Amino acid sequence: MLRLDNNKRYLQISFNYDLGLVSQFLPKISEHPNVFIEAGTPFIKLEGMNGVRQIRRQWKGVVVADLKTTDGAEGEIAMTASCGANAATVMGSCPTETLDLFIAGCARHGMLS
Repeated sequence: MLRLDNNKRYLQISFNYDLGLVSQFLPKISEHPNVFIEAGTPFIKLEGMNGVRQIRRQWKGVVVADLKTTDGAEGEIAMTASCGANAATVMGSCPTETLDLFIAGCARHGMLS
């Protein structure tokens, strides 16, 4: 299971536009275990899960799907895990039950929540 070290710093770079920008800039980013690449919410809305798959194909490190899940936690986690994401986000203001399902689902899939 993937874990964060509270004594290390991480850099998360978000792509919020389209696959064209991902293809243009992602190859220029140096691979490092402390660099995370995020499929931002606008990117996911535009490109869908195929966009997450494309980032995974181009990036060997951590891929974050910025879902901002508010419901449907189990399905959204399974979907993003199948596309190669290592981490996902949930909306902190969602119901406690959703937070619990989201965290448990991420743990089952070996993902960061």
